[in-house]
Amino acid sequence: MDKDFALKLAVIVSITGLIMLFIVSKFITIEPVGIGSVDERLVGKTVLVKGEITKISSSERAVIYVDNNPLPLVAFSNIELEKNTNVLITGRVDEYKDGLQVIIDKIEVVK
Repeated sequence: MDKDFALKLAVIVSITGLIMLFIVSKFITIEPVGIGSVDERLVGKTVLVKGEITKISSSERAVIYVDNNPLPLVAFSNIELEKNTNVLITGRVDEYKDGLQVIIDKIEVVK
């Protein structure tokens, strides 16, 4: 097989694969879970939590609590949100100091 043909074939296969990944990603959704249903079975998994901010604290990281649940939702960046704001939070469930927390990837304000 000549080098030009192999290169063209590799480029075509790569582009086709990227297009397929893009199409498949449009059909993958994460269903929202109640904050109370986050448990050890979800460690390492991405969850979508919907709720109302009932407490928020900020320092070098922001810690958010929704729906009066003791599970902390942690962001390692500054967040400009207030109590009583309805949010949709995407994050990864993680273990920390003998408990669980959600490391926030994305926050959306819901009206």
